[in-house]
Amino acid sequence: PVAETASTFNENLMLNFALEQSNDDQEKLALIEQQLSDTTQIICDIYSRFLFESRVVEKRSENFMSAEELCQIMREAQKEAYGSGLDPEFLHPYMWICKVHYYSADLSFYNFPYAFGGLFARGLYEKYKQEGSSFLQKYNLMLQQTPVCSVEDAAKICGIDLTSKDFWLMSLHSFDSLIEEFKRLTSN
Repeated sequence: PVAETASTFNENLMLNFALEQSNDDQEKLALIEQQLSDTTQIICDIYSRFLFESRVVEKRSENFMSAEELCQIMREAQKEAYGSGLDPEFLHPYMWICKVHYYSADLSFYNFPYAFGGLFARGLYEKYKQEGSSFLQKYNLMLQQTPVCSVEDAAKICGIDLTSKDFWLMSLHSFDSLIEEFKRLTSN
């Protein structure tokens, strides 16, 4: 689940550096829009895929599922994941056809590492902002330990309890200021 962590941490670092350096509102808007769009992808879309796949795994032992049933499961998963953020007239009930990993037994829950890594990296980036360059030594040690210990134990090296809902909420709330800046930049 930490496969995406290092690259996503670096993306956060570079995007936020670019935002801090920019004096152009259009450039800032483009950077923020990209970051929020990527985050929506890993939080809402991947969550809908997780819900879909979970329900298919659960139901497939009961009976054969028709295309209509799979479309209904996909619609329900999208509604649950996106809430009121997605117009129900524009759901993609055939998303299950477009994602080849659903058809490989070796790729079950393929999307989970992206969502996990994205939020984990965001939380790590927030810790870096709080602690400064002294955090990097812990971060590097954590990355070295990821192949030999559990992700929970690796995160503890950086002072993070992955079993705590607070960490994940902090990761999500770190986007609040970007959302507010996006709203400000688009209100003109």
